[in-house]
Amino acid sequence: MVFVKLFLKKNGMVNVSWMARGRVPKKTVPPRVSESEGMVMAVKSKQDVLKGIRRSHRSWGGKSYETFEIYFGTDEFGKKIRTSRPTMRRAREYVDEFFRSLDTNGGMLAALKPRDVLDAREALKMLAEAGMADVSLRQCAAAYVSGDAPGGARVREEVGLGRAFDLYLASIPEVQGHHRRCVEVRVGKWVDAFGRGMGLSDVSAREVAGYVAALGGAVKTRNNALNYIKSFMAWCAREERGWLERSPCASLRLEREAYRDPLFIAVDDMERLARAVEADFRGGLPFLVLSYWCGVRSDEIGRLMGCPQDVRHEEGSVRIAMPKGWTKGMRPRVVHLEENAVAWMRSFDIRGELAAAGSVDAMRRAVCRAGEAVEVEVKQNYGRHSYITYLTAKSGDPALAEAMAGTSGGMRSKHYDGLATRAEGVRYFSIMPSGE
Repeated sequence: MVFVKLFLKKNGMVNVSWMARGRVPKKTVPPRVSESEGMVMAVKSKQDVLKGIRRSHRSWGGKSYETFEIYFGTDEFGKKIRTSRPTMRRAREYVDEFFRSLDTNGGMLAALKPRDVLDAREALKMLAEAGMADVSLRQCAAAYVSGDAPGGARVREEVGLGRAFDLYLASIPEVQGHHRRCVEVRVGKWVDAFGRGMGLSDVSAREVAGYVAALGGAVKTRNNALNYIKSFMAWCAREERGWLERSPCASLRLEREAYRDPLFIAVDDMERLARAVEADFRGGLPFLVLSYWCGVRSDEIGRLMGCPQDVRHEEGSVRIAMPKGWTKGMRPRVVHLEENAVAWMRSFDIRGELAAAGSVDAMRRAVCRAGEAVEVEVKQNYGRHSYITYLTAKSGDPALAEAMAGTSGGMRSKHYDGLATRAEGVRYFSIMPSGE
């Protein structure tokens, strides 16, 4: 009896007079606790939780709904565990389910849905096997995904960063010249800055995040560099290579870009710009037609200058060799021309003009000078952005716009959807050369 009294007193149950009467007063029942890293999860008794269910009303969409709020206590981080159910019966059922899970699983697993408990147990088992059983689940998971703790990006075979990068670059086919150049610039500079002699095991998410942040400039620039580095590290962590168990950069997220006005030209401005180029700046006609009415990228126009026979307006198409977009140079893309694009190409010798043009920049500058003459602002990517925006609106077929422009569904929905009406799309692709 003395030992029992001392044990209870040590654990916070000072009032032990109930021992003589053989029952436990309600007020002396301690809260259920789960200790982790010096923090305590304090859950009220089931009886107190049931008594504490309270009725309340919430408003949503102009209507009022009755709900029953449940409060269980606090988790290991002092955060309140609370939820609600639409009826008292369902609230009581959830309390029963919660305490059954608490008895079976313990700790924060009690707050999970039954179907998620198995996944959580598997996660705990994997983390323990990685040598991280002595920290809380949240700390363990954070360290594991960042690769900054033992058991994170564990090394299977030590490989130098420089050698890994050389092999990665060699794995990219020669035909993907543009992609290879991007990898050399975005990943190669990072490898040089980090040190070609460093091992893959020395790379951490914190190091990569710091390098990307130091680049400064636009959000798009930093996100672009981060994407390329993440792709490289994911390649190093593939199972067939056996260099890393996982990429330390897998958890890094891209920055959110602030809203900016969409880049596309108004239909009336396009009409004025086209007439100005046609009348006084004909050197810009090939760029105007291919960019604004075919959605061809500037570097792709440069390749057409070397093979103008790929402009097949008699067949109603333009073949793009080694495109930049979702095909990444692996196979060509064929653009099926709208009626007005065919008419414009027939109004002058587009193949001859392309072959004779000095550079893509010279053609673009001619279009910009035409815009200045008629007071129409011409921005860097107006042509391609306008083409995708108005083609999506005119056709009502997003898959068609993606295939013609060689862009992904994510890029199309993010930048081009819902910016123009179908009527505007029809007008945009109805601008014909003079005399037609």
